[in-house]
Amino acid sequence: MKLNDDDTSGLSLIKVGNIYKLTTKPIHYNRYQVLKQQPLIRLSQAALETLAIIAYNHPVTKPQIEDIRGVNCDSIIFKLKSLNLITEIGRSELPGKPILYDLTDEFMDHFNIESLTQ
Repeated sequence: MKLNDDDTSGLSLIKVGNIYKLTTKPIHYNRYQVLKQQPLIRLSQAALETLAIIAYNHPVTKPQIEDIRGVNCDSIIFKLKSLNLITEIGRSELPGKPILYDLTDEFMDHFNIESLTQ
């Protein structure tokens, strides 16, 4: 690709799973890190367990998560949604039509995961 071969460009086009991402070239990593300055996301053990359940069973409903964990997950689901690590993707056909949750692209980027089949 021309963009990747252009030494005057700081950008690179890479394929991650089934999608393409426009990224900065690794050679410029240190320069861009200063600009990035993302706040550190600290996740509780309960939040990590919930993410693991969603990753393993996706898509999954809150009642299914609560059945696996054995505790109420309202606050954890709210926090993970506010951090944009999970998203609502529709409703289940189960009685009451509970919301289905799945992981976001931001989750995949944050944990450096290309595919959930890894």
